[in-house]
Amino acid sequence: MSFPLDPDKVAEELSKRGKAWAELNAAYQALDDATKSVLSDIAGKQNDGSEASKERAARASQEYRDHLHALADARTKAAIAKINYDVFQVWIDMKRSEASYTKAEMGLGR
Repeated sequence: MSFPLDPDKVAEELSKRGKAWAELNAAYQALDDATKSVLSDIAGKQNDGSEASKERAARASQEYRDHLHALADARTKAAIAKINYDVFQVWIDMKRSEASYTKAEMGLGR
């Protein structure tokens, strides 16, 4: 974005970044919330053994490892979206400070 700032465009961009973060964070949370259920479902497919051995087998399964990989990927994407949102907010604050400084300089030159 170029200076001077167009408040409507800035608000639109901030909203877009905030929405992306919210959606990616919700996807991560949904996967995280499902982790115990996924583990239980996989363990329930085991036919014999104690509950501990079924859980151990479930934790070692490819299906559970795939779930954990998807969870980590979703967490990373949500974190990156949060960083993009936060950095844009900092950029807005910096531009606001720059504008104030420019106005102050103009006032000193009179």
